Amino acid sequence: MNSQVLRMCNACLFPLERHALTLVYIFGSIGQDSPLRTPLFPSCSFIAFVPWERARRTPIGPQRPLTRSPFPLKESAQPMISPQASTSATPHSPQRRPLRSAIFQLTVALFLLPFSFGCADHPNSVQTQWPAVSDSTQMHQLVDGRSLCLDCIALEHVVTMGDTLGPGFLQESYHMVRDSVGNYWHGQYEEIKMFNADGAFLQTIGRAGEGPMEFSNAAPLYTDAEGRVHVIDSNNTRRTVIDRNFALSDEALLPGFVRQAAPLASGDLWVVNMWHTTPAAIGMPLHILEDDSLIASFHGVADVEAGAQSELTSWRILTVDSADRIFASPTDRYVVEVWDSAGRRLTGFAGPTLNELPRRPGGVTRTNPWRNSMRALHVDRSDRLWVVSWQRRADWLNAMEERVRANGDVSLAIKPDLDLSAVLDSHIDVIDLRSATVVARARMNELVIGFLDDETFWAGEYGPLGEPLISVWRLALDL
Repeated sequence: MNSQVLRMCNACLFPLERHALTLVYIFGSIGQDSPLRTPLFPSCSFIAFVPWERARRTPIGPQRPLTRSPFPLKESAQPMISPQASTSATPHSPQRRPLRSAIFQLTVALFLLPFSFGCADHPNSVQTQWPAVSDSTQMHQLVDGRSLCLDCIALEHVVTMGDTLGPGFLQESYHMVRDSVGNYWHGQYEEIKMFNADGAFLQTIGRAGEGPMEFSNAAPLYTDAEGRVHVIDSNNTRRTVIDRNFALSDEALLPGFVRQAAPLASGDLWVVNMWHTTPAAIGMPLHILEDDSLIASFHGVADVEAGAQSELTSWRILTVDSADRIFASPTDRYVVEVWDSAGRRLTGFAGPTLNELPRRPGGVTRTNPWRNSMRALHVDRSDRLWVVSWQRRADWLNAMEERVRANGDVSLAIKPDLDLSAVLDSHIDVIDLRSATVVARARMNELVIGFLDDETFWAGEYGPLGEPLISVWRLALDL
C-alpha cells in the first residue's frame, strides 16, 4: 500500500485518557477488490488496537507518524511509563496485566463498533465492480453525493460559428464533428458546412441527391485515425467516408433508418440506434453493425403495433467508453443502461423523474407541457459519466403564447421575439459510476448538444436576429 491510500480516519481517532490504548483506522481509498475491505467497514477497511506507547512511534505510511493527526492528544493521554523508564515489572505495569488489558481492549472495540459506520460510504452506494457484471437486471438509483459540488465545473467559451446571412448561415445543427486539423463539420441536411478553429466559414461539402457525395440528411459522426470523416445519412440509409482532401473514400448502405451511431474501438463495429422491423430485430432500438451488416440487436422490444409511437419511444442517445461499453438512454426518461459490445446488459442507473406526465399527442399546453429530454452522454477517462438534459425553466410559460392550430385546437408556442433558450436550460450531471452518486452539477442557458472530447462540448444558441449559432466550450472538473 502506498501513502496515498493510507490516511487517518480522523473522525474515528479516539485518544483514550489514562489507558495505554489507541484505536487506529486505516481509511478508505483501498481498492474495491482488496482483501482488507470488509462488509462491516467498507470505507474504514480494518481496525488495529495497539498500545499507545507503540502507536506513538508507529508511522501510518512513509513519514506519517500518528502524532501528526489534526487532533492532538491531550496531556493526560500520555503514557504512564515513558520509553526511557525502566522496563522492570511493577504492580502498575501493563506487562503484569495482559488478560485484563485484552478484555478491556475487546470491550472498547465492541462499544465503538456502532460508531465506525460514520466512516462508511453513502448508504445507497453501489460499491461493486459494475463493469464486471453481465446479464444484470439491476438498476441503481442515482443519489446526490454528500459532497455534491455545484461550482466545480468550470466553463470557458472557445468559439462561436454561424453567420446571419450567406454561405456561413447555419440551420439548427444537431450533428457536428471536429476533424484532425481542428476544423468543424456541421451536418446541414443536403450538405455539410465546414468552419475553421476560429469560427470562420471555409466551404461546403456535398450536395442534395442520392448519389455519391450527395446527401438528404447528412450527420457527421466521427473522425478516424486516418483523418477521414464518417458521415451517416439516415434518409439515404448510407454511410459515407470522406478523406482529408474532401473526396469520397468509401461508402456503404445501412440496414435501416439510423438516428444515433458510435464506433467501437475495433473500427469495424458500430452501435446504432435504429428503428428496424425485421423478424430478427423487431422493435429493438440498439444494434451492432459490422461493415454495415447487422450482427446483433438488443435493449428490449418495443410495441410494433403502436406504429409511430413505438418508433418515437425507441429513440436513444448513446455513447461508448474506452472499454467498448455502450451507454444508452431513452430521450424521455433519466435512465442509463450499460451494455457490452455483444449486446449483454451490464447494469443500469436511474436518475430523478424527468417528466411527471406521460407523453401525449397534440400540441404543447399547460397540462401537456414542453417535454424535458435527455440530450447527451459522455464517459471521461476517469470513468465518470456526464449526463446532459434539457429541462424547462421555472418561468417557461412566460415565453409562450396561445395559438389556434389548423384543426381548431389551441396550443402554446414560443413568442416570435424569443427562442428555445427562453423555455429550456441545460442541466449537466457528473456521476461516479462506482458509487452511483452525482458528484458535480451545473446549469447553463446555452443548449448543450454533444461532447467533442473530455475537455470540450458544443451547444446551440441564437444570435440577436434569432439566427442559429453553434458555440464550442472548454470544460474542466475540479473536485
